[in-house]
Amino acid sequence: MDIGSGEEAKPLTFQLALAVLLVIPCLILLLIGYRGQPSEYTVTIRLVGWTLVLLIAAFIVWHFKATSSKRNVYPDVLKRIFEPKEIYEVKGVQFAFLMFQWNSELRIVAILQNMHDSITGIQMDFALQFTKKGIMRERRLAKN
Repeated sequence: MDIGSGEEAKPLTFQLALAVLLVIPCLILLLIGYRGQPSEYTVTIRLVGWTLVLLIAAFIVWHFKATSSKRNVYPDVLKRIFEPKEIYEVKGVQFAFLMFQWNSELRIVAILQNMHDSITGIQMDFALQFTKKGIMRERRLAKN
């Protein structure tokens, strides 16, 4: 189940589901607790009702802390250009490759996306090895 509106809806999390499920018992307990004259019975019901209110608030805060991160602040450009199976990830960097022929040359374009809010260094080495069966490509990606 997706909730929310905008570019991408966020899925209903376990924390938010628990918070929603606790709203009805919480309201019932608070209505029963504040309906009549205060007694030992109604004070206990009020205490349980307000404890559920605090628990609901804790689940909502937990939900927002678990689903929000700096990773979601910036748009995921690679996801819009490439299929998920074409995107690779190494230590906080996502990358994908495009290969095409331009006149008599083979061009390889690497598109990289930093997933963190810090500087990331990349070192890429490409080597072509010619064998009897054809060209064997080797690529290596390392983070500095």
